[in-house]
Amino acid sequence: MPELVELHIRDTHIAEIVLNRPEAANAMSRALLDELNKTIEAVNMDKNVYCTVIHGAGGKAFLCRC
Repeated sequence: MPELVELHIRDTHIAEIVLNRPEAANAMSRALLDELNKTIEAVNMDKNVYCTVIHGAGGKAFLCRC
């Protein structure tokens, strides 16, 4: 089963958090919220991260056009 939230560190200082629930248009579920909270706590503990981008997987909702 794929992770509901993925964390990628880009260029040392940028955290990218991806909501990975495209079959539900990345709608919030209790499990996704719990995992998102744990991921955000981990990012907050990393003093090298200056910026965090949150977006959704899939092409329908809450996606990044970076």
